[in-house]
This record gives sequence, structure tokens and C-alpha cells, in this order.
Amino acid sequence: MERTFNTLDFEHFDAVAADEKWAVEYRQPRCPAVRILIDGRDLNEMIVEAEARFKGEPPRNPDDEYGHESARSLLKELKPSEGWEDEKDYWLELNCCSECGSTGCWGVTAYWVERPGEVVWHHFEHAHRDYPYDFAFHFEKTAYEAAIGKLEAFAHEEELFYAALEKERNQGGAKEGTEPRD
Repeated sequence: MERTFNTLDFEHFDAVAADEKWAVEYRQPRCPAVRILIDGRDLNEMIVEAEARFKGEPPRNPDDEYGHESARSLLKELKPSEGWEDEKDYWLELNCCSECGSTGCWGVTAYWVERPGEVVWHHFEHAHRDYPYDFAFHFEKTAYEAAIGKLEAFAHEEELFYAALEKERNQGGAKEGTEPRD
């Protein structure tokens, strides 16, 4: 039987303009973040739906539960500096607390592993709750690497943004509280 693969994509956006609470509280003029899209759906939405099924309640607004990470943060976890090793599990922080922006406060993690021809995200866990997330995602390796390439481009855009912000701050134009968030 032929495996059906999930699709992975990333959407770069301004978390301040999207009114993500953690970003607004961080008091930055702009804050780049990334939505993880699996099969065209925001992963945070899928996570909230799984939690609601477990609790027997209607799903809450995903934006009230989880925030989105920066491309730079995600890239550090999705592309190890030492390179990928087949069959080795890597830990991945997928999102952050909607209130404070910390991944350890109220985030969801998963493991990912590269196997011949595919990359699998599996064993999803909440930082403080025992939710039985009932999914694993299988990505065709070439398509996965293309998505990571897109994430790398977003991370580069963030580096340029924060470098310009630092230059402005050094010239006395940027406000305090505009440090990059990794």
C-alpha cells in the first residue's frame, strides 16, 4: 500500500498586527512569527481541536491558547546544526503560550524523525496537561526539505529585520523592548 503523505508549509506574518497577546505585550513595533500549516491547516487549530475532543467540549479559539514561534526559533529545531541523522528522534517546540510567549509555559512539543524517504512528526505532548494528541504527520522528504528552505528564507528576513532594528536603536530611533525574540 502506498503511503499518503501530509503537506507542510509555513506562513510568515506579523504577530503584533495579528494581535497575538504575547507579541503585543512584548511592545515591539512588529514581531515576525510563523504559522505551521499541515495539509493547509494551522497546527494550533488542530491541537486545540484534539484537546476539545478529549475534554468533550467545543474547541476554543486557538489564538486564546497558543502563540506562534519565530522562523528563527523553529528553524533551530527543524534543521539541526550537526545535520540530520536517520532514525534519530529530535525534540521540537511547536508553539508558545498565547499570554507570555514562552514555549515551556503553555506550549506543545513533538518529536520528529527522519526515515528513508520521509520525515515524521510524532508523540505530541503538552507542557502541563496530559492530552492524548491522536496524530502523527508523515512528510515526503523532498517536499519537507523544500518547506524547510522556505522557513530558512523567512528566518533570513527576520535576521535582516532585527539587524535594521538594532541599527535604528543604536542611532537612538528605536524604542526599548524591541529586542529580538528567539
